[in-house]
Amino acid sequence: VTHVGAGDPPLVILHGDQDETVLLDQSQALRDTYTKAGLDVTLQVVPGGKHNSDAVYFTGANRRLVVDLFGKHLRSPAG
Repeated sequence: VTHVGAGDPPLVILHGDQDETVLLDQSQALRDTYTKAGLDVTLQVVPGGKHNSDAVYFTGANRRLVVDLFGKHLRSPAG
């Protein structure tokens, strides 16, 4: 993983444990690089998720990860 820096946006990575197109270690490497750069990152491994198995990604828990990320980083400043 290259070109990750302090100005990069926060990230939620949803990766299926059955994905044979993009290997899980690539998402883990991205997470680790973000973490080392001090950036906000969450990796959620989705049971049964293949590369294009949309339905398994749209769960309440996964939606909550995205909503929480938006709430944390896009909230209007107080005042």
